[in-house]
Amino acid sequence: MNDEQNRSFEQIKKSALLEAERNKTLELLNLVEQLRGKFSQEQLKSAELTKRISSIETSDLVQKNTQLEEEKRKSHELPKIVEELRESLKQEQGKAAELAKSAVRVAERSS
Repeated sequence: MNDEQNRSFEQIKKSALLEAERNKTLELLNLVEQLRGKFSQEQLKSAELTKRISSIETSDLVQKNTQLEEEKRKSHELPKIVEELRESLKQEQGKAAELAKSAVRVAERSS
C-alpha cells in the first residue's frame, strides 16, 4: 500500500473506533436513564408504603399487624435499594464521562 492508502485506512479505522465509542456512550446514557427511572419508581414505592403505613388506624393495628410488619420490612429495604441505585447511577455517570472523554480524545487524534 502507498502512503495515501495507509492514511485512508488509518482514517477509516479511527472513524470506526470513534463510532464504537459513540455507541458505547449512548448505551451507557440509556442505562443511566433506566437507572434514573428505576430510582424514581423506588422513590414512589417508598412514598406509597409510607403513606399506607401512616394511614392505618389504631383500631386496625391488631388485625393488620402482620401486614404492617411486612410493609415496615419493605420500607427498610427501600433506602438500601435507593442508595444502591444512586451508587450505580454515579458509577454509570462516571463511566459515561470517561467514554465521552475517550471519544473526544479519539476525535482529536483523528483530526
